[in-house]
Amino acid sequence: MEKARQNGEKVHITCNIRVARASYPQLEGALGTGLRQDYGRISGLPRGTVYIPAEPLLIDQQGLDDHTLQLGPLVVGAQLGHLPSVGQAAVVAASPAYRQFAVAPLLAPLRGALGPAAQRRWWGELEAIAARGAQPGLPLQTATPGTAPARWLRGETRLVQSGRHWFAALAFELPARIRPPGERPGAGIDIGLATLATAALGETAATASRAAAPAWTHGPVGLRSPAHRVLYDALQYAAARASLEQLGERLIADAGFVATEELDLSSFQSRFPQRARRLAVIDWCWSTLPQMLHAHTIPLVRVDPRGSSRECHACRSRAPGQRQRRRFACHNPACGVVMDADLNAARVIGQRGAAALHRGA
Repeated sequence: MEKARQNGEKVHITCNIRVARASYPQLEGALGTGLRQDYGRISGLPRGTVYIPAEPLLIDQQGLDDHTLQLGPLVVGAQLGHLPSVGQAAVVAASPAYRQFAVAPLLAPLRGALGPAAQRRWWGELEAIAARGAQPGLPLQTATPGTAPARWLRGETRLVQSGRHWFAALAFELPARIRPPGERPGAGIDIGLATLATAALGETAATASRAAAPAWTHGPVGLRSPAHRVLYDALQYAAARASLEQLGERLIADAGFVATEELDLSSFQSRFPQRARRLAVIDWCWSTLPQMLHAHTIPLVRVDPRGSSRECHACRSRAPGQRQRRRFACHNPACGVVMDADLNAARVIGQRGAAALHRGA
């Protein structure tokens, strides 16, 4: 998801989501009939071959659930649940048949700490919701609070074959954020462990907090089925997405530019052992954040993060052992800075971003 354009007070964004492998043969069978090649390009998938669905498919288009997109007779596995909240809400609003579990009451507890008793209650509510099944006609149950209303531009849906993989590109129109004129500080973002992300914004800081994770082992034995695991993961993804999107709103309002680390995706397995949380961070860093910043003409620069956890933002010295878990303590006797380690790393990344923008000016 990497394309955005402004139209007056509206912003148009295009979101690329993964298509399930099981749907590949169906799409390949529709080439030349239901799908016509377009020689344009989809930003974020520059080497992909773009296909325009036939008009009847575009007209008869809706989401069926978090994992399924219907285009006329084509029923395609697609990660609608991994759209940004504003896009998913627009799909749900335009899709009368979209089925969801009524999980909204389970999201709020994930924003705080859950003791053993609270975890048992949470699992009991999950069991009851799962037993009632998914229902059509509900507003988006995993919406980020404060999500602005958007419109799904169904006529702009495209399917993209990139290498061996397929993606669906869905377009949306949403209100542009109003940014009053004036100088704004740059922001650096550190992807962390104790928190999902920490932003250093001038002399202030903002964080995307890690959601509470009711221990899977605390759940009743009957909840350990694959179906319940899918529901559990969807809630963890939505909670992480909400925290990250709220951090993004702060950056859109207050940042002059944003610098973030060039992610090594191979390291995410160890940094975020919980898969749903890891996917939320990847989707936000590589898709939602760049797209929203571009829509509001805020520069984004990616920097090499190597050494940022050991470098002091104040004196720029590097030394082994300066970072001890969540605490950073500079070993330079002339400096002696002691502070939150994630915030120090975010300031270092912001400084590197400012230098990269200066070199490119």
